[in-house]
Amino acid sequence: MSPRTSRTSRSDDDWRRLIDAVAVSGDLAAVCKQAGVSPATLRRHRKRLGQRSWSDAEWVLAALAAARSALTPAQIIEWIDWRNHVRFSLAEVAALLASHVAAGRVVAVTTTTWQLARPWP
Repeated sequence: MSPRTSRTSRSDDDWRRLIDAVAVSGDLAAVCKQAGVSPATLRRHRKRLGQRSWSDAEWVLAALAAARSALTPAQIIEWIDWRNHVRFSLAEVAALLASHVAAGRVVAVTTTTWQLARPWP
């Protein structure tokens, strides 16, 4: 079992990354276990810091992170619609993917599928 970590050893940015990881995976217990913190501690920090609003570009990254595999733009649109209740167009997702590819955050697996180049958040 991982040792528990106190608040003083993590920055607010670290806590926000954990809060985002829970939002992506939907699995508070798994994220807490991996991070070595209790669910109550993470909920307390989520209450203190609040759940931040993601940009459209971050929603695309979240979809790819949640899938843990390559997705098509249509699959990304469906995941975002399911989690955020916002419907992106194919053109919007294509533009966001192109900007992520240019920044090195996303790689094209095939001509129609993409995946994260490194873990997110």
